[in-house]
Amino acid sequence: MISLGSLADPIQLDSVVNGLLHKQRKRKIVAAGYIGGTLRENLGVEGPRS
Repeated sequence: MISLGSLADPIQLDSVVNGLLHKQRKRKIVAAGYIGGTLRENLGVEGPRS
């Protein structure tokens, strides 16, 4: 099991980046790249109202 608190450990971080994320991208659960120019666009969140 991988916990988010252990991502400071280089071995755990490598497992997530090269293992878990790779599998999720392959299954199209997580996007392979960023489409929008801002974090809001990538999360699909509307900007603040004027």
